[in-house]
Amino acid sequence: MMGARGAVALVLLASLAVCSQLLGAPRPVSLTDPEMLTAAQFAVAEYNKASNDMFASKIVRFISAQQQIVSGVKYILQVEMGRTQCRLGHVDDLQMCELHESPQKKICNFHVVSVPWEEEIYQLPKSKCTQSKN
Repeated sequence: MMGARGAVALVLLASLAVCSQLLGAPRPVSLTDPEMLTAAQFAVAEYNKASNDMFASKIVRFISAQQQIVSGVKYILQVEMGRTQCRLGHVDDLQMCELHESPQKKICNFHVVSVPWEEEIYQLPKSKCTQSKN
């Protein structure tokens, strides 16, 4: 027969198993996931729309990418952004733009929510950038 200690240990192990698989918890997403990349493009477009810079910025590298199931899918992205040589409003494909000789790199945290059944599929409830230290 299992003693009180054994029962407590069993309950703790079961709790750990459940907590490690929490529904709705952020999970890593592949950096090649097409939906995540579309969400990242949306975040960059919104960032550039709000920018006072003459030049467009683009993602230099992904630091981390997660997705979370909410009422839709939330992409939690941390990226390094760099200023390009392309002027804002004069570029169709940022990937074709070379980095500026003074790229003014920033670390940006974007939360992009994808809600396919809404009129505006993507929303950017959080966008925060700080100057990169390198």
